[in-house]
Amino acid sequence: MEDCFETAKADFGLDEYGVRHWEPWHRHIALAIAAFAFLSVTATRTARLKQSGKPTDLGGTAEPAITWPPPTIPALPCR
Repeated sequence: MEDCFETAKADFGLDEYGVRHWEPWHRHIALAIAAFAFLSVTATRTARLKQSGKPTDLGGTAEPAITWPPPTIPALPCR
């Protein structure tokens, strides 16, 4: 779990907020976590499609629209 938070801090700015009140802080954290969750699910589904070899609606390719994590950074296990 801690690895997931470290990834979210580094890649999605989870720790980069400069607010003074609860509402803006809550919006920032919610948006950062939603972005992290969306890209994590997208990356996991893409990896599973590549492993299974099943054709997709994209003409048989399982290439993601967004590559996450970036190729230069190794993926951290989040389970």
